Amino acid sequence: MATAKRAKAKAARAKAAEAAKAAMASAYEAERSARTEAGRAAKVAKAKAEEADEAAKIATAKAQAAEEAAEVAKAMAEEVAKAKGTVDEMRRRLKDEETQCEAEWFAARFRRHWNPLYANRGVRTFLQTTSIPAMRYTYPASDDRPKAMEGLQIVSVKIASIKDPLHWPLQVYGVVAARDVLDHKRNIIFHRSRKNCQTITPEEPYLALTGPSRAIAVSTDPSYVEVSLKVKGATKAEDKDLSELAMMYRAGCVLSGLYPSRLSTLELKFGHIARSVEATVSIKLKAGSWPSCFRGVFSAVLPLVLVTT
Repeated sequence: MATAKRAKAKAARAKAAEAAKAAMASAYEAERSARTEAGRAAKVAKAKAEEADEAAKIATAKAQAAEEAAEVAKAMAEEVAKAKGTVDEMRRRLKDEETQCEAEWFAARFRRHWNPLYANRGVRTFLQTTSIPAMRYTYPASDDRPKAMEGLQIVSVKIASIKDPLHWPLQVYGVVAARDVLDHKRNIIFHRSRKNCQTITPEEPYLALTGPSRAIAVSTDPSYVEVSLKVKGATKAEDKDLSELAMMYRAGCVLSGLYPSRLSTLELKFGHIARSVEATVSIKLKAGSWPSCFRGVFSAVLPLVLVTT
C-alpha cells in the first residue's frame, strides 16, 4: 500500500514536472512571441515615424517653395506695376510733347544750352540785361559809329488762346526778351513782376510791351527770343506756366507766328528789317493835353528799328 502511494506521488511529481516544463515552454514561447511582435511594432512605428518625418520635410519644402513663389510673384507684380508706371509716364510725356511746339521743347533746355556757350563771354549771369544803351549813336564813342545791319522788330505779343485749367481773365507776369550777337544778354521786350501783373482778357489779349531798350541785331550767328510767362494764382504755389518758349533766329531764318504749348498758344508778330540803322525818335506834346485813351501811329520813311520807351 505504501508502495502504491509512493508510485502515485512519483507519478504526481512527474506530471507536475511535465506541467512545469510545459508552462515554462509556453511562457518562453509567449515571451518570444511578445518580443517578436514588439520588434515588429517598433519597426512599424519607426517606419511610420520616418514617413511622418519625411512628410514633414516635404511639407516644409513645399511651404518654402510656396514662400519663394509668393516672393517671386510679388517681385513680378512690382516689376509689372513699375513697367506700367513707366509706360504711363511715357504716354503722358508723349501726350505732353504732342501739344508742345519745338520752341517749348527747346525752352526746357535753353538755359543749359546757353550757359556753356555764353557764360564766359563777359556775361556774368543768365538773367543779366543788355548793357548797350539806346541812343548810343547820338553821342557815339570813337570806336562806335553807325553801320547798317539787319534788325528784328517785335511788333506784338498776343495770348491767342488758353486751355483748362486756365480761365479768363489772366493775371500775367514774366519776361519776353531777345538775346542777340551784340552781347548775348537779355534785351527786355516785356517784363512784369508778380506784384505788378497785367490783366489779359479775350478783348485785350496783347501784352503791353515795354521794350526793347535798343535795336535787336540779326546776323548769321544764332540769336534767341526768350519767353517765360506765368499766370498768377491765389498763392505763388498755385501760379501756372502760361508759356515757356525759346526761339532761335538768324539771318535768312523766318520765325513762325504761332507757338502752341500745353496751356496756351502765343502769337508773336515780327518784322525783319534789312540794312537798318538804329535811330531814336522823340515825340513830345508841346501844348494842350493828351486825349484820354488816344492811341496814334507814327511812321518814318527810312527803315528804322523802333525802340519803345
